[in-house]
Amino acid sequence: MNNPIARRFKGNHQYSTEATSPTQFKKIYRQAGYSQASENDPSSLGYLVKPSKHTWFLMLNSAIYKSNYQQGNSTVGGGLTDGTLQWIAKVGKQAKQAHATLIPVLHHNTMDHTVIHQDYTIGYAEDVRKALTNAGIKLSLSGHIHAQSIKSTKVAGQSLTDIASGALILGSHYYGTLKINQANGTATYRATPLNVSAYIKQQQGVTAMRAYQKYDHDVLYAAGYNAALSQLYEDRDETKLSTAKVNQLARGMAAANIALFRGTSVTNSTAIKAWQQMPQDTSLRGFVLATQKLHGNVTWSGKVR
Repeated sequence: MNNPIARRFKGNHQYSTEATSPTQFKKIYRQAGYSQASENDPSSLGYLVKPSKHTWFLMLNSAIYKSNYQQGNSTVGGGLTDGTLQWIAKVGKQAKQAHATLIPVLHHNTMDHTVIHQDYTIGYAEDVRKALTNAGIKLSLSGHIHAQSIKSTKVAGQSLTDIASGALILGSHYYGTLKINQANGTATYRATPLNVSAYIKQQQGVTAMRAYQKYDHDVLYAAGYNAALSQLYEDRDETKLSTAKVNQLARGMAAANIALFRGTSVTNSTAIKAWQQMPQDTSLRGFVLATQKLHGNVTWSGKVR
């Protein structure tokens, strides 16, 4: 919203266009939530929906957009205002009185999911987590990083879990299913990969399927490879790495990037072992090696009330 560099597309070209205002946003998404709202946050575009008597979803607006025009670009990071935190406390009391499960849904993560977390984790995250747990919340649903990840932490002795849903357009093309047992206040979650290849094969044939599979793999591979290549060449005056070593490390970063979005550990290949042998302060080393420990990101079960 209020994006000063908003674009529209026609064919292979893009053009400047008018940004979407908060008022327009509510109109656009009226049939995707706002018309079903039982209550609205007075301080933001957030709202509360109640799909059933004892299942409530708190749709929080974590986007920061009021200063976009002044700064000349959109803000990547996010946050919640004091007014919204107070509203969360109010709704939390209502949910407790109604014996309802309250689950917040927001774009930005409520805790760190990766080594690289700047602008992904919500601003003043500790205060946000405190507000959520004080409201009786035990599970939050987020996104933003596009990778499939599940993290948990303790807040004043209370457990809080954040499920960051993987982007449907990338990697394993996960969609998440959350099942809530209102009888005992527990829930289970599973991320299931969408078989896009099978659909393309059925609709367009084997050749199209193989072209898609290559493209699908190359998107994440290239992102990781090029990020490493850029950083390693920038540091080359100090590291004195050979071109062969740089390319090997870039391949390791590419594999690590795919593993991150998949949510499961990277294979301990020669390229990953090359990162293990690099000095601890080497750029991106921590990110790559952290993907060796990825686990528990596809399924989850626990208390939600």
